[in-house]
Amino acid sequence: MGDWRDALIVALERAGAETAQALVSEHALFIYSWSAIILFLGICVWAVRPLKRFLEEFSEADLIAKRRGPEAKKPESIRTDIARLQQIARNNIRRLMRLSVLLVMAGLIAPALVIALIVAFQNWFLPGAPALAIAGVPAAYDMLTGSDVFLFIIDQGMRGFLGDIFEVFGNTLVEAQNNADNLIFSTFVFLYRLIAQAISLCLLGVAIRVFWGRRRLRSTLARLEDRLSRAEAV
Repeated sequence: MGDWRDALIVALERAGAETAQALVSEHALFIYSWSAIILFLGICVWAVRPLKRFLEEFSEADLIAKRRGPEAKKPESIRTDIARLQQIARNNIRRLMRLSVLLVMAGLIAPALVIALIVAFQNWFLPGAPALAIAGVPAAYDMLTGSDVFLFIIDQGMRGFLGDIFEVFGNTLVEAQNNADNLIFSTFVFLYRLIAQAISLCLLGVAIRVFWGRRRLRSTLARLEDRLSRAEAV
């Protein structure tokens, strides 16, 4: 009985050692690394969706709060309405600016950091073809500088954010481009540019609606100020 028990203990210890070794093996660490990247990008998507939806649902009418009850006629009430409209518009614009900054951080800056990380440790994350190419020639990371990687990320973000402007006018910030032979990294770059374009269109729509909302607000304030002048003249 004792021999059987000792053999079982030895087998369990050996199995535990093998399991621990497997959990810290290079293959396991590779899986952990990609899992962390996927989880991080998933959090970014989770953060971007409600921000983008709120900004898209914003209307220029939201800058103008309608007065409840009858129209103000006394000077004090009219001044209160003017101050209230101005404060509500300021609060809404500040909120839009904060949400826009958060959208850019979650949708552009955070994924850009992931792309930069993959480039910096491409031998670990994407063994095989180099992630970047210079003048069409694949370039390993030791052939690049930090500014090359930084400008590459900015260049890709601008190409997505500004649509085809860079392509049409042949503008570029850096010679380094994604290496088409590295399909996984090129897919990341393609999706990043799509996201940048979607965010650009969203922010452009917000800017247009704020522009028209401010015009309507100025028109409303002008009518209130005219009414205030007439009320004070009485």
